[in-house]
Amino acid sequence: MSKPVAVLKRLEDSPRTLDRRLVAAYLRTVYRVQDPPFDIHIGAALPMGLQHWLDARGFETFAFLTAENPAARILPEAENASRQESLRTNLLPFLPNGPYPAVHHSLNDDWPAENSWWAPGLASEQAVDLGRQYGQNALVYWRQGGEVELWWL
Repeated sequence: MSKPVAVLKRLEDSPRTLDRRLVAAYLRTVYRVQDPPFDIHIGAALPMGLQHWLDARGFETFAFLTAENPAARILPEAENASRQESLRTNLLPFLPNGPYPAVHHSLNDDWPAENSWWAPGLASEQAVDLGRQYGQNALVYWRQGGEVELWWL
């Protein structure tokens, strides 16, 4: 498996080689699952209702993945939409029930909202490989019993 460069929960966790302003932007982003509706924050425990939802379905992991705006470079809306559909198609073999629509929303409105896919049950290997395939700086990952983490790729 490809491994992330860094696993972050707080800005202090980031290696000096990373752009701290960019890392801070990722860390203060809200990762929103649209259905079931939940907001996820890096370094925080899951909302209790989401934990119950995951437990009831036997999910022990999840990832937020996007194909939009690779390497923090804003692309035209149509290109982002095409990339998102490609990512959804590439997620289907790993997720029998498919990925769920989600969005990444900057709390400071300093970056446009990005559509993403919430992938409960996705293995870390597939998450990292897909994140890299789509040129992303990072992805969000959670494992049962832990906090939500930002995985810098």
